[in-house]
Amino acid sequence: MTKEALQAIRDAESKVKNIINEAKQNAKKQIEIAKQNAEKMISEAKTKETKLFDEERNKSKSEVEKDTESIKQLTEKEKQSILDKFSSKKDEAVNSLIKEILE
Repeated sequence: MTKEALQAIRDAESKVKNIINEAKQNAKKQIEIAKQNAEKMISEAKTKETKLFDEERNKSKSEVEKDTESIKQLTEKEKQSILDKFSSKKDEAVNSLIKEILE
């Protein structure tokens, strides 16, 4: 082989090595980008999950408060109903005793 042929082979080998190194660098960059995108998606999913959990918890808390208020109102209505039944008898002692029992 001539010097020129050997030099051409070396040049070709050098170009191939450069291409391979460049491909490796590009692959590393793509992997890093994919990793960052995956981390971002996971973070967004966790944030969304937390938000939905908080909304559900607040909704449940609100429903419990409404139910508690409804129970209180029913209880007050029941107390008043019992008092109304006995008030027709105009017996203050009975009304007073009933109030104490109900409260």
